[in-house]
Amino acid sequence: MRVVFVGSNKLSVMTARNLLEHDHEVIIIERDKQRIDELSKRLDCGFLRGDGGRPAILREAGPEQLLSKESK
Repeated sequence: MRVVFVGSNKLSVMTARNLLEHDHEVIIIERDKQRIDELSKRLDCGFLRGDGGRPAILREAGPEQLLSKESK
C-alpha cells in the first residue's frame, strides 16, 4: 500500500515509521528542505518538497497510479 503524508509532524513521522516496518510505501510531502534532509537520514521513504495543498504536488505523489495498479 502507498501512503502519502502532507507534512512531517510527530504523528505522521511515527505512523510512517510503523508503515515502513510493515513494508508499505511511504511518501512525505514537506515544504522545509532542512526537515527533509533530517528525516531522510532516519526514514527510508520518498520525499517531495513543496506545498501538499497544491494539486501538482499531489499528482507527483501519484496516488492514482496505485489505485489503477490495485484495481487490476
